[in-house]
Amino acid sequence: MILVLIDFDGVIVDTKKNSFDIFKRCLENFQNCKNLKLIKNLYNKANGLNLLSISKLLGHYYKTDYVKFYEFFISEWDKIYKEISVKNEILEFFDFINNLDAKIVIFSSSNFEVINKILKTKLKKFDFVKKEFDKKFLLSKKTINKLKNFQKTSENFINIDDNALINKQMSQLDFIPIHYEINKNKKNLTEIFIKVLFHNKINFFYNIYNLKFINLRKINFKVSKNISNLSVKNFKKYIKKGYFNGKLSYLYNINFKNRKLNINSFKNYYSLRLLKKHISLAVQAYIVIDLYNYIIGKRQNVITEKKLFEFVPNGGLINFSNNDLYSQIKSECLEELNLKINYKNITLVGFYLDFNQNLLDFVFKINLKNSTILRNKLAKSEEHSKFLIKEKSYLKKNINRFTNTSKKIITKIVNEK
Repeated sequence: MILVLIDFDGVIVDTKKNSFDIFKRCLENFQNCKNLKLIKNLYNKANGLNLLSISKLLGHYYKTDYVKFYEFFISEWDKIYKEISVKNEILEFFDFINNLDAKIVIFSSSNFEVINKILKTKLKKFDFVKKEFDKKFLLSKKTINKLKNFQKTSENFINIDDNALINKQMSQLDFIPIHYEINKNKKNLTEIFIKVLFHNKINFFYNIYNLKFINLRKINFKVSKNISNLSVKNFKKYIKKGYFNGKLSYLYNINFKNRKLNINSFKNYYSLRLLKKHISLAVQAYIVIDLYNYIIGKRQNVITEKKLFEFVPNGGLINFSNNDLYSQIKSECLEELNLKINYKNITLVGFYLDFNQNLLDFVFKINLKNSTILRNKLAKSEEHSKFLIKEKSYLKKNINRFTNTSKKIITKIVNEK
């Protein structure tokens, strides 16, 4: 799972101008300060801190009681938050991240009550960590320990903030920093976030609850002649063994526009997989029998495959459209398991992008009944040395004996109610 921290002010809501105006009025009202250069210098030191820390900073600088500053800030910010709204660019980012298998944490100096009122209908689920600071105005040990607890249940960590100093501190805690200021960045946040996932090769699962929010498209893209010739040359030894170098679909790119996920693909030969320069597309199902049992197979040691357990059926994707996904999973069921499956029993769950294997698997759930009949049907195949029907407890206990996509499916199954 990916841990994603998102700042509130300046990232989710545009409060930059409000922030400076309130700060400026505070110094003008209480300290009769008209020196704009000094106000800006103090503001830059205070930017990113919570209201209490800002007030204490000013109290220390002017050698006066900080309470008057604090009461002023609370009053002024209450007025701002009552009128604030979330812009379409951020709503689009929420649409994307709501479907990502990630732990979302709003990491902010603002109060949870204010944030929750604005975000509760926009983010499906999120946790909250308040930014608290020490006497040096760095993140406090208490705050850092809270973040470390979240890190224990995640493999990759991303922090989105408009404050360079906060991002620098988060980098020291192994977070990948995304510096983002709403209305300032040329690229939108969703585009930046997807680029970070690919650049850092972060494996991720994307849930698909409704096909109308996903667009699958084949484009006319050709790899260079050098790459193409090299892939065919490397495959010659397998052709001698009787393997067929057929065509497969490969990932060209992923983007998210107009609140819709777009996956673009191109076709090339199977041999391109051996170079591990392009991500191949595939279908992967997990069959649930009588609600509690699952069909698994042990792979033969063939070309790029290892002798691991996996859910069956699965296979490289040849054609690329919504209908092609369902047609191929039906064909794989018949080819691998001798099972004729009705479309009504098949549900697209999402996809898992595995950069370690250069593979994007579209994951399906298939519900079946009568395991006794199925046990008699299952036999060895060219791709699998054996098939088994096992319960959830077996999957959980032996999870490290499975392929990466199957491991991800197991974690989802274990968490299913």
